[in-house]
Amino acid sequence: MNVNSGATVNVTSDSTARDGLVTIGGNLIVNEGGVFNVKGQNMGLFSGSLMNITSGGKIDVTGGAVELSADGSGILYLLNVSSSTINVDNPKSFILDASQNTNARLINNSTLTLNDIKSVNGTQTSGPLSKLVLKVTANNIGTINAPTEASAATDIIGKTSADEQQVVGWLSGLNLTGKKLEFVSAGPFINVNSVNVSSDKKHVTGHVSSTTSDADPNLTEQMKTTAKQNVLSAYNEAVSNVNHAQTSTDVVNAKNVGVQNIVAALTDAQNAAHTLQTDKTSALKDLSEAQTNANQTIDVTIV
Repeated sequence: MNVNSGATVNVTSDSTARDGLVTIGGNLIVNEGGVFNVKGQNMGLFSGSLMNITSGGKIDVTGGAVELSADGSGILYLLNVSSSTINVDNPKSFILDASQNTNARLINNSTLTLNDIKSVNGTQTSGPLSKLVLKVTANNIGTINAPTEASAATDIIGKTSADEQQVVGWLSGLNLTGKKLEFVSAGPFINVNSVNVSSDKKHVTGHVSSTTSDADPNLTEQMKTTAKQNVLSAYNEAVSNVNHAQTSTDVVNAKNVGVQNIVAALTDAQNAAHTLQTDKTSALKDLSEAQTNANQTIDVTIV
């Protein structure tokens, strides 16, 4: 099932729900501008699944909006995905809401991979995350592994370690009975590709591009200068860490941490350059030019 830009699918059950009110025998794909909502109201003691994804299907949300919710007091699952995967990329919103039924479960067994999102917890919204992986087993989120000096393996990458730890505190190990998961778009992000450090460890190059089409891609000269200074500082620290590394594993970890720091520095530059647009059409008046301007090369020399 494909829900494309301009399309809205609303399904509402009023007290007479059957198991699998919505059943999709394949994939659910919700693209930018698409909306997909399933609401169970006046559900009473109903137990079963509000929505089923069968036949090994998956859910892909790219820029769209998805919300599943239910009330009542029965033991039901909002989403039964039969161990399928859920991929969410820069969504307008992605919401699984069982807060009106203290016995309801959100999801049985699945891996949720979310990119370019912010996590919402009540009235609080996290900082931007470029990656969040939630491994759900029997309605319980497993441990979320954040990057450390000892290990680059991670389930979460945020703009700052504080952003990462905030979301880990909210979600790691959480039982999802009667809970609400909510994620929204992180806004503009910077991609850093082909980062290289010269053999003398004094020259750093990388390619920078914007991840969102409605972000202002233009960096002023002062912003470029500030970005280079921040990158310089990040890589001075990274080079120092590499120089003091004791093992090959330490070297790899030091480089990975350095790359994360440069991503954070360049994301700051992009956010500073981003102008809020009240008219998206105006903001996208020349997409080809914006795409060209968004691809810029940062070249930093450490002296």
